[in-house]
Amino acid sequence: MEPHMARNLCISLAWLTGISILMTALGAPARADSSSPFLAAFYDRQMAIVDAAAYAWGGREQPKRLALDAIQVGVGRDTHYVLTTNGELRGFEDDPARSKVLMADIQRFAAGDDGAMAITTGDVLWWIIYKTRENL
Repeated sequence: MEPHMARNLCISLAWLTGISILMTALGAPARADSSSPFLAAFYDRQMAIVDAAAYAWGGREQPKRLALDAIQVGVGRDTHYVLTTNGELRGFEDDPARSKVLMADIQRFAAGDDGAMAITTGDVLWWIIYKTRENL
């Protein structure tokens, strides 16, 4: 094998090993709208949790703080979602001061285009749209 080919092979193997280690370390699979419970995006709408505070912004806007006790965030077409430490799934549309408790006793959720799927502490799956909810 030519020396330059051996060097390229070693670089490729090192890169693949690094990616493999990183994927193993992350452990959790990606969610529908986020790479972790702390980050979420839907096109140009984003959310992040920093020191348990949930922030939301769109495009190049300044982030707005939505909640102080967040453990998970999600973004839909028209709604920002925050799961709080007390298990409330809250929905926010345009005005952060006018949030709405969509459901209580939630352990995890995944947001999408026009709603969210949430799992209760009793392991029941619900489909939630900002205005309504259905037991699945």
